[in-house]
Amino acid sequence: MGDSIDTVLGCTNILKNTVGILGTIIIVIIVLAPMIKIAVYCVCFKITALFGETLADNRCSKLISGLADGYKILLGMLCSISVMFIIGITVVLKITNSSMMYR
Repeated sequence: MGDSIDTVLGCTNILKNTVGILGTIIIVIIVLAPMIKIAVYCVCFKITALFGETLADNRCSKLISGLADGYKILLGMLCSISVMFIIGITVVLKITNSSMMYR
């Protein structure tokens, strides 16, 4: 009976590790598209501000450059939140792994 319980606990540990790795990969895939989109917007606004300095008023180019800075902040927030979410998943999986302690 004890060996079968050890086998079941070992299988649940493997399953939890697989779910953790798969969850991390899914989070990276989900977050990758918005990160690329925000980075492209930031570069486009910077290029527009660069050309705007020569063609338009200086205030307009500063406004567009400010928009690019806002997108940089948004990109940083998205990166930090996704890292915190991955850390949260890891902590939850580590906490629920306490069944292996009784083995």
